Amino acid sequence: MEAVASGRSYIFQKDGALAHTSQLIQNRLSDNVDMFWSKDFWPPNSPDLNPLDYYVWSVVETQTYKSRHPNVASLRAAIESAFAAMDRDHWKTACSRFKARIEGVIEAQGGYID
Repeated sequence: MEAVASGRSYIFQKDGALAHTSQLIQNRLSDNVDMFWSKDFWPPNSPDLNPLDYYVWSVVETQTYKSRHPNVASLRAAIESAFAAMDRDHWKTACSRFKARIEGVIEAQGGYID
């Protein structure tokens, strides 16, 4: 990571995979990484609270899947085009749903919501 960062500061974040959260790995990181923050420091990442997961990707998929793609380049171009075509109202819609989703997760005591 030091070589990649080239002297710039960085934050290395891990997801909740067992390989990242096991006690062995947590101890190793704690012993070897300056300013290590344990897995308990960050709240869990819920797709129910991520506008990209609960709204934006479905809009992009709808546009992208209108036609078949013969290769990765074609698929990538379609995804980029779908993102570029999203106007301010799409983003406002995604954000306007956020409060209700937070309340739903709280009511579900941190569980997933429909």
